[in-house]
Amino acid sequence: MSDNLLQQILNELKELKTDVKELKTDVKELKIDMQDVKADINKLDQKVNLLGQDVQDDVIRVLKRIDHNNDSELEHRIDVHEAQLVDHKAVMDTLSVRSIKLETDVRKLKKAE
Repeated sequence: MSDNLLQQILNELKELKTDVKELKTDVKELKIDMQDVKADINKLDQKVNLLGQDVQDDVIRVLKRIDHNNDSELEHRIDVHEAQLVDHKAVMDTLSVRSIKLETDVRKLKKAE
């Protein structure tokens, strides 16, 4: 083999080694991102649970003091709380999809190593 060919092979090996290091760094960053997403999901889950409890408490309070003339007010408050729950669930679903995508990306990067 000529020295030129050996040098080309060495250069390619160095590039591959650099690529592997970059992939490992990417994997670490994705793992950190996944942890952040999972933490965000947990926080949102707690907020949704608290909001759900607030909705229940509000409904119970309203039912205790309701009379026949303010049925529409109760329905409006329930609708508002249900809309808030739907909004929080949509955010949780988005974060869940992002978490799954990050996990998939990590698996792909691990295979690429």
